[in-house]
Amino acid sequence: MKQSMLFCLFLAVLGSAEDPVRPYPLPDAHLETTSILDHSSYLAGFDDVQWYLDNIPFIDVPDQQLQDVYYYRASVIKRHLKYVHESHGFIFTEFIHPVSWASKFQTIPDSAGHHILESRWLRDTNYAKDLILAYTRGGTEALSGISYTHYVQRAILEHAQATGDAAFLTAQLSGMIASFNLWDIQLDNTTGLYHRTPLSDAQEYSLPGYLVGGPNGGPVQQWNDAANDYSTIFLGPETYRPSHNAYMIANARAIAEVARIAGNASLAQQWSTRAATLEQRMRDLLWDDELQFWIDVIYGTNTPAVGRQLIGYFPFRFDVFASVSNASSPSAAEVRGLEAGLSADGEGFLTEFGPTTLEQRNPYYTALKNSTYCCVWNGQSWPFSTGVYLGTLARIARANMSELVTKEFWGSEFEKYVRTNYLDGVPYTAESHYPTVDMWSGDHAK
Repeated sequence: MKQSMLFCLFLAVLGSAEDPVRPYPLPDAHLETTSILDHSSYLAGFDDVQWYLDNIPFIDVPDQQLQDVYYYRASVIKRHLKYVHESHGFIFTEFIHPVSWASKFQTIPDSAGHHILESRWLRDTNYAKDLILAYTRGGTEALSGISYTHYVQRAILEHAQATGDAAFLTAQLSGMIASFNLWDIQLDNTTGLYHRTPLSDAQEYSLPGYLVGGPNGGPVQQWNDAANDYSTIFLGPETYRPSHNAYMIANARAIAEVARIAGNASLAQQWSTRAATLEQRMRDLLWDDELQFWIDVIYGTNTPAVGRQLIGYFPFRFDVFASVSNASSPSAAEVRGLEAGLSADGEGFLTEFGPTTLEQRNPYYTALKNSTYCCVWNGQSWPFSTGVYLGTLARIARANMSELVTKEFWGSEFEKYVRTNYLDGVPYTAESHYPTVDMWSGDHAK
């Protein structure tokens, strides 16, 4: 899957909605500005300077690299902003150039939640609202069928937490429910979990594919073995994924919160119960007690895909925990499992341009791609996933839950993220980066 060219720099610098039930600010309170900075001075070389002056938050920080990347990434947001027509307004594309696998208007669901979260900081709130409406009323996802996993409903809620526009939020309730229910065909009645191939979770060539793509449905022993099922290695088998199921729990909780704001207590309870049930099912099957980590489980056989992948950090970002269902934070055991992949032993996820998408201790990890294909998830560093990972670290650090994952640790990981967003000494971003070499490994612009 070709990932978003917009990632989470806005989100990391400006903050995210940490508590899904925090009070809402007054509408348009975020539009207030100051005249402390000379805004035009930060826009040298930009086209359509007035758009930036009218829309983006301006920052001035001591770290010149961070500042340069910040404004570069603001320009990336603008490049992906496309006007469709009067009835649909604006949308954000995942790719500058059209791609065959995109949905209506070149939207792609896997990146839509991220686009909503970044564009909520623009002063013209209609950009994000138009994209939201494409999913709640415009048939964007329905037209393309069930494709890529996403957290759009949760993003819609977090959008309102930034803008304070509760009226717009509650008006999307029926569309949020309709979009959620499209996924019923992927819900397994036996386990109560959603299943999807890694490819459709935007993570092809990942661990589950290697574990079942070898001869007789077993692990790959040798890459060039003619008995390997290369389609399965590429697509991955259908799995119950910690990322996808965490998205669905967060989406259900978002619907419950919007129903509560709308004054529909019975509907809010219905969706709260649905989220709690799914979370318990996820806890029962996808939490590995030995690793103390979230893992994939193969659909149909319930075989654990044992190994730490970066998506094991994703549930924390969406307030999904392995402890009791009413927990509001991860348990000490969960934090220890998270820390196990972050030690400085060179075996976990930490590298110079990391985090890696698969632990380095895993036999299927590779720092260098073994094919010319752009997108592999068994080691390459993906800024899209790094954004979610940083969100998890921020939650742990803010709550002082870990002696390892401190604010200083978050800062060091964020500095890597900033440093990765460069090419030949200037700000630049692409899909994936080599974890140990200063070079992009997946770059559609070349």
